[in-house]
Amino acid sequence: MLWFENGSYASLTYSGYGRFDSDPWNGGFTEMGFSAHEEDYGKARRRLAGIGSPEAEARLKADATYGGPSWTSPAGVSPPFAHQHFGPVIISCEYADIRPMPDGIWVYGDREREHIPLPAPSVPRFEVIDELIDAVVHGQRPIHGGPWAKATLAVCLAMLASAREARDIELPHQTYPA
Repeated sequence: MLWFENGSYASLTYSGYGRFDSDPWNGGFTEMGFSAHEEDYGKARRRLAGIGSPEAEARLKADATYGGPSWTSPAGVSPPFAHQHFGPVIISCEYADIRPMPDGIWVYGDREREHIPLPAPSVPRFEVIDELIDAVVHGQRPIHGGPWAKATLAVCLAMLASAREARDIELPHQTYPA
């Protein structure tokens, strides 16, 4: 749980064990935006079964992520069919709940729900690449710059400390420059 000064909060759950597959909850798309296949269930666990150390597991995971030396798109598939996801997300607001999905956004109102489709990306993580190019080549201030990274890391470290120490961890007031 993350509580914010203005009274809002966030509830986060993450399992990196690779057992529960949230792809069916995300329109049948994999984390990388490709079509998910039932026969791939447990693939990550099977791949990790022979790994002998946390360091070797970390190397395997880093190598297989987008841009890593072992990353490949599914056979014959390019570009992805949808945007990438990192599991189910529900944003609860005063007048609606919002659910980002790999193929669009669902807005759940008091009386109706609406799906707002998004076109599939032509390149995985194009927005990350564009932001980097804009910063380095065009001198534009990145959205995800140093202050954002520092604040994000502080939240992650506080969550780990909270889990380890079984107590609330208060963060110093964080601001993000406009």
